[in-house]
Amino acid sequence: MNVTLADDNPNAARWNANTTVGVKDLTFDSNFAFLIISLLVVAVWVIYITFYNSRLFGLIVTSIVNRFIDQNAYFKVGSFSFSVLSGKVMFRDLAYITTDSTVRVQDGFFIFRWWRVYVPKEASDLSSRDTRLFVVLNGLELHLYNRSWVYSRLERLFGLEQLLLGPDGDGGDPEEPPDKGGGGAGSPPPTDAEVAALDPYRSWRDLVPVIKADISTGRVVFGNRLVPTTLIVSVEEAKCLYSTKPSASQYDLFMHYVIMAPSRSYTGRRDDPPRYMGEGFVVLQSNNVDIYAYMDVPGWVPDGIEETETERLANGDPCESPPPVCGIEVKCGRGTDFSYGPWADRQRDSLFRFFFPTSYEPQRVTPPARPGQRRLHQALDVRVSTLFDATMDVLFTKNQETSAIHMNLGPGSYMEITVPWVVGETGCCNRVIGQLLHLDATTSLTSDSRLTSLVVGETGCCNRVIFGQLLHLDAITSLTYRNLLECESLEFNVSMHYPIYWNEKCDWTFSLTFCKTTAYFVYAHKYFLTDLLDDWSSSQPPDLLRFAPCTWSFQMLFKEFELITLTNAGNWIDCSSQSPENAHLAVCGDMLDLGFDLPFTDFLPETVPFLFRVEAECLELLMWLPEVRASRAVLLSLASNGLVSGRDGGTYTPGAPAGTAATTVTSASTSATGAAAATDAAGTPGSAPGSDGVEQTTARSEGGTVRWKNLCKPSSGWVDCWRVPVLSLRIGYTYHPMPPFGPSPQADIPTPDKEAILLSPLRAPKRKMSPLDTGAPVTRDDFCPDSLAPDHISVDLELGPSELFVYGALVDNIINFKDNIFGVYEAFTDMACWRDGPPAGSGSGSASGESMSPPAAPTGSPPDKLQPFDPRKFRPFKVTVAVTMHDIRGHLMKNCAPGDPPCPTLTLERIGFEMSKSYWETRLQLLLSPIVAVVQDTVPRPEPHRHLGEGHLVLSGLQVRGHAMFSNRGRSVEEDTVEYDR
Repeated sequence: MNVTLADDNPNAARWNANTTVGVKDLTFDSNFAFLIISLLVVAVWVIYITFYNSRLFGLIVTSIVNRFIDQNAYFKVGSFSFSVLSGKVMFRDLAYITTDSTVRVQDGFFIFRWWRVYVPKEASDLSSRDTRLFVVLNGLELHLYNRSWVYSRLERLFGLEQLLLGPDGDGGDPEEPPDKGGGGAGSPPPTDAEVAALDPYRSWRDLVPVIKADISTGRVVFGNRLVPTTLIVSVEEAKCLYSTKPSASQYDLFMHYVIMAPSRSYTGRRDDPPRYMGEGFVVLQSNNVDIYAYMDVPGWVPDGIEETETERLANGDPCESPPPVCGIEVKCGRGTDFSYGPWADRQRDSLFRFFFPTSYEPQRVTPPARPGQRRLHQALDVRVSTLFDATMDVLFTKNQETSAIHMNLGPGSYMEITVPWVVGETGCCNRVIGQLLHLDATTSLTSDSRLTSLVVGETGCCNRVIFGQLLHLDAITSLTYRNLLECESLEFNVSMHYPIYWNEKCDWTFSLTFCKTTAYFVYAHKYFLTDLLDDWSSSQPPDLLRFAPCTWSFQMLFKEFELITLTNAGNWIDCSSQSPENAHLAVCGDMLDLGFDLPFTDFLPETVPFLFRVEAECLELLMWLPEVRASRAVLLSLASNGLVSGRDGGTYTPGAPAGTAATTVTSASTSATGAAAATDAAGTPGSAPGSDGVEQTTARSEGGTVRWKNLCKPSSGWVDCWRVPVLSLRIGYTYHPMPPFGPSPQADIPTPDKEAILLSPLRAPKRKMSPLDTGAPVTRDDFCPDSLAPDHISVDLELGPSELFVYGALVDNIINFKDNIFGVYEAFTDMACWRDGPPAGSGSGSASGESMSPPAAPTGSPPDKLQPFDPRKFRPFKVTVAVTMHDIRGHLMKNCAPGDPPCPTLTLERIGFEMSKSYWETRLQLLLSPIVAVVQDTVPRPEPHRHLGEGHLVLSGLQVRGHAMFSNRGRSVEEDTVEYDR
């Protein structure tokens, strides 16, 4: 036997020695094959677990869910995975599609914290419990595009072929709504023990008391390709919380609460929006929005209580039990911007008609819940408020040019919407109430409404739709002269009554209350607002199937207001924001009440009568001149140094500084004080209207009455000119409507004309006839406006005892006001446009492109070829005016040195003015009662002649009549008639 001994001192190999084994040296046995197979299985398993396991589970879950859901719905999940240890379930590409809506989620997960101990508690308020379920959704989209069960119901109602859901559709019985009572009419109400035992919500409420959800990049879409515009509500990030709280009534179980662009392929007529932002017209945007939703779970009506539900207080007194509540509170944070207007309202109407089509059925009266049935929700309350400054834009277009009213809203503005779910025997009454705080409105130059009540009751449906308050409202326009409105608060209340039958008369009442308001008016605002109303009114021909008789009643109340207008010569306006050089007249008062009704009770009426009622109290007319006027110093000196005699026999200075009481002037120091105040007012910089005007003070008038003033303060150079304690104005307007052209009633068209209209498409090359073409066409050359019955306007103005302070500058400003509002200078001219010379193509009476009137036809193009001649646009006006003023006391202002007598005084018992103007003539008359002029002096006279210190001049009466006649010979229909030259 040979024994080989190893080396006694071997060398150890390094750990990183490169030792290779050749393939030929490997032994391919079963162990090696098992190793290779194991490695391949592990690799495949890892790849499967990583990439395909969740997808396979998604297919399995998709198949299982689709077996149990409705055949008209489809469920899909791209991938599905879960982890038992962490209680986490993840999914991707989730979609649930039905015939009416689609819910899609790009990816998400939810975590169920199963390790937390489940401890049932008897407390009804679970909002403070721990969160056991947490949900995260990314790319959530809810798309509502149909209401198939409503359309299927209309098909059966109108006897049409069942095309949507078919005879076996899942829309249910459209004639019988689901039983909201939750029990039969004769079933007895459950006892408290039965309620506790049968409560299906108690277990999951204890298990999952609070649910939190985070949503990233979500949106809700309303519309499809059949409507011109799609409504999109998008959010970048949302955090939601769901829990339950005690209900509002002891008869209910508990309360749920949650804190949380153009259509493609549309082939109809396009209506371009006035402004695009991103994907479309943005109606509402905000950096942060908090949403709080709550809803009571109705309980059962107790036994023995049917119509009047009562409960007991702690002291045992009975009281009416509140109904189950349901509502949403929306709080808008910083960067909130609202945009609306005629175009947006038309899109709202089209969406509303698509999702809530009219069935022309009488509304059903829902009886009150009886014992054994569940209590009914009475209304849905929605409140929208702003926590910080917000903006609101009202956009409209005229001749493809965008105009806007821009409003700034102060924090605290809110709007409350209450949609009732009860309709009674007389129908439903919807109310809209709101308030805007610190409103500032300016301008810029760049329908058919329905509500559906869900539940019907015996006493009627009172839909208190919107209640709100806007604070610190500031509105401007897009005109060059931007000022429009400023007010501390605006409250609005709209009540809309809808009868049981869709074509019965309904009444809408609009109530607006303005507090501490400063409003501006130029004649261009009339065209501006007319264009807004024209764009908002329907451009479609009248349709009897869409007509419902209605009366709109408006009530506007101004508390402590200022109405300012510009009185520059020739209506030249300085539109610069820094120290504008404009003369102003302002009407200030404590109260102005404006009311009028718009009766739309007949379909295509021949005339529509309107009546406007105006009542005002404690009115003042003030005047302001810019510092560039040479007469400003004279005016302020007269106002500060003039002494007038009051009705009580004392004397006072009308231009006394604000805060000084009206007292009898008996010393030289008072006159010196008034002169100093006049000097300070004349040299005060930045006192012109258009400055900040943040400081709001009060002015003290004769008798010590303190009144609110924002801009029209005596310390800023405003001069008091007229005081009227009460005013009454009535304006009647008989209007001939001008609906868009459409087919007239067929009974008015003779049979040969009907045949000609029907065959006109086959008789080329003549144009297609219209049902309006029943006689010879009317052209501009042979049309006389007097052939149409005129629109009639009647004005009846009556003023109570008034006091007038006459200045020379006042007469000049009143003449300028007449020319700028009722004369030849209606369109204003911006001074800034003429500093470097007149604009090209402008005339002396142009408004430098600011005129809001319709543009004239291009030179050399016949007007008839541009658009058909519509003689209704040239209907004449007939105006009747009656003005009555009582007990007028006028003062001819002059400078009064110390010891001088007061200014001359004129007293007049009554003034009557009447005017009647038609297309061919104007008649007027002026009636004056006896006028007494009183002049005093301080010349010392002996006793027998001392009475000569007060002189009197009396005019026993005056009557003036005038008659002017006009002719339209040689004048086009667009031009005014001219007076005969005698």
